[in-house]
Amino acid sequence: MGGKNNKKSKAAKKHTASDKTEKNTTQEQTAAADIVSDNSTENPSAEETVSDNSTESPSAVADTVSDSSKSEAPDRSKPTNALFNTLRVIIAAVSAIMIIWHMISGYFSVGLVAGIIIWFLIGLAAVFAHPLRSFAVKMRKKPLTRALFDVVTLVNVLVLFVFGAVYTAMIYTAARAARDDATVVVVGDTLDSHAPGKRLSERIKIAYEYLILHPDSACVATGGKHEGESISEAQCIRDELVEMGIDSSRIYLEETSSDVREHIVNAVELIRHEGLDQNIAVATSGCNVLRCALIIQDCGCSSRALSASVPLHTLANDASTEVFDVLNEIINE
Repeated sequence: MGGKNNKKSKAAKKHTASDKTEKNTTQEQTAAADIVSDNSTENPSAEETVSDNSTESPSAVADTVSDSSKSEAPDRSKPTNALFNTLRVIIAAVSAIMIIWHMISGYFSVGLVAGIIIWFLIGLAAVFAHPLRSFAVKMRKKPLTRALFDVVTLVNVLVLFVFGAVYTAMIYTAARAARDDATVVVVGDTLDSHAPGKRLSERIKIAYEYLILHPDSACVATGGKHEGESISEAQCIRDELVEMGIDSSRIYLEETSSDVREHIVNAVELIRHEGLDQNIAVATSGCNVLRCALIIQDCGCSSRALSASVPLHTLANDASTEVFDVLNEIINE
């Protein structure tokens, strides 16, 4: 019995010690929880900050990173914009100069009107480039306006292409100067009573220089008598060349023509009738060489240029007018 009581007493002591250990553990956990609770109560913003950071959307983070990279990256568009604006200023300035240049020519023509309109539109496009670009983007959003915009753009491109092509051909033809012996055809122009005007004086001068260098070449002076002129243009050309020292026997007169086509066609007929060299050196203003060359080719002859200078103040109008004359010649061939 004594042994059993001793065993029970030992078991009771162990149970009591275990209860004390569990009680101490529970008290320690309770104290730790109170400390955590106090900390969270004293600093709730820390939890909110963590919560906000954890719940922040990925897109916001991406935008922040993107904005940061943009601010750090150099702005490469600035040099491009500066170059574009510089080109706009240059084109606008050139357009203004060309408009004034056409207006000071002193005579009215279809080239004057066309030149002013074309250069005005080019200048307008340069000045309002940014609004026009925005307008073009809006125009192309709808099928109908997109088609209309494309047609207008195509017409503008074609007009610029045609003018550019004719100008290039005019320059090329005028640069093909006559070098070998040929029959000189001086294209007549308006007179100042019985004296040659500025354009005709330059044509006579270039013809004289060629005839001096080619003493075996003949010359055909063209042009009839018009209102306000005391003699025919052909007679005026002949008188001037003879006065300069060219033998009159080398000069043939064609006095019935009244426009450029008649000047050339009648001159070619005279050349063939007189048995002269059908290789022609046409003495005319630089802008007029291409049209004369086309007519000469249409008559079955070959030609080279004796390009005479024109008054600077009329050059822009002359060139623009000649574009329409060349196109008319091509269409009517």
